[in-house]
Amino acid sequence: MGFYRLPTTDYRLPTTDYRGEVGLYFGTYGEEFIKNIKFKLNLDKDLRNHWLAGFSDADASFQIKTLNRNNKVEIRLNFQIDQKKDKILLLIKDLFGGNIGYRKSQDTYYYGSTSFGSAKKVINYFDYFHLLSSKHINYLKWRKAYLIIQDRDHLNKNGIEKIIKLKNTMNQKSYTTNITNTTDTTV
Repeated sequence: MGFYRLPTTDYRLPTTDYRGEVGLYFGTYGEEFIKNIKFKLNLDKDLRNHWLAGFSDADASFQIKTLNRNNKVEIRLNFQIDQKKDKILLLIKDLFGGNIGYRKSQDTYYYGSTSFGSAKKVINYFDYFHLLSSKHINYLKWRKAYLIIQDRDHLNKNGIEKIIKLKNTMNQKSYTTNITNTTDTTV
């Protein structure tokens, strides 16, 4: 049997059985491995750490929405997270501002931020605590759209076209990177 290390035994979202989830992950060795681990719920309300970045990698989305109103294009930037319970969403709202809504048809709550003040707080957070999945690419496109708007370039056709291009290239299934230099250099 190999050695495994759980990233944490400290959880923010209550669940009925973390032991069962971990046991499923580790298979037949799971029960033996976790029988002496004490799981606890982290009740700290401060989200200014890497936890929210990891949570967002899994459950958040960055959206650029375009609306046609009176022959003008209106741009909205939305950072959104959906959850079955609203407890963690309330903490996120306290950090970034924004709103919490409820979808009765799906029995889910959602956090959304469409104001530019909230977007600036989201950007400050993710510029410091980086996303580690391909969602980081969507974040960078969302951030670029924010900068275009802040520079007031969205008021001309070229700026709108740039934002629409960013929007249309978000959430694509696969991303590739070209690595040109993989050798280590000693300094």
